[in-house]
Amino acid sequence: MFYFIADPHFGHRNVLKLCNRPFETIEKMNETIIQNWNSRVENTDTVCIVGDMFFCCKEPEPILKRLHGKSG
Repeated sequence: MFYFIADPHFGHRNVLKLCNRPFETIEKMNETIIQNWNSRVENTDTVCIVGDMFFCCKEPEPILKRLHGKSG
């Protein structure tokens, strides 16, 4: 399966306000995105990221390692 995603903005604290995202903290937002992603994407799926994956994220590698799928 092929998936496309844009602008999850992992690590971007201001996106909570700018986009009216319903989370109290950036950590809760990150965890929810990871859980939702992994509930849909299998490790054999290809994911094309067409927008800002991270923004001001100090450590993106641990998040990337948790996400299912491969890059396309």
